Amino acid sequence: MAISSRALLALAVVVLLSGASGAPKADTPNGTGALAILPDAVVLRGQGSHQQLIVEAKAGNAYAGNRTGTSTFTSSNPNVATVDAAGVVAAVSDGRAIITARDGEVTASTVVEVERASAPYPLTFRNHVVPVLTRARIGSGTCTRAYGALRASSTATVAPLMGFSPTR
Repeated sequence: MAISSRALLALAVVVLLSGASGAPKADTPNGTGALAILPDAVVLRGQGSHQQLIVEAKAGNAYAGNRTGTSTFTSSNPNVATVDAAGVVAAVSDGRAIITARDGEVTASTVVEVERASAPYPLTFRNHVVPVLTRARIGSGTCTRAYGALRASSTATVAPLMGFSPTR
């Protein structure tokens, strides 16, 4: 089926007009001057807790570009939470602090709440055990198949870790 030159011309006009629209793109300059910090509220729990903040330019209701690298960060209370030049917030002691990001003359702020800063970070299966098992290649790939964790009828030593019960 041949496409007529008229249809090709109409398609080209539609493509050109859709590309010329005023829709915000990822790295376009911020026309409205608004910034947003993501996440908009942070709760840090336990000793050594930290969170990366992302600063985004806003154009209306849309995010128009990442401004984290060009922003400077300050903490209203460095005795509670500190923030480095890259936007990583770290817990110091219990309390609340306001982290402010400045990009040129525009600022945005977010509230950081720190809880149990003197308590050690709680150990969890997801954050502390799974990485060790993954490094040892237990529970993934050929090791799992070799020990039969994917086969419910097997009596593997890895089976209790994977949530399967032996049949014997």
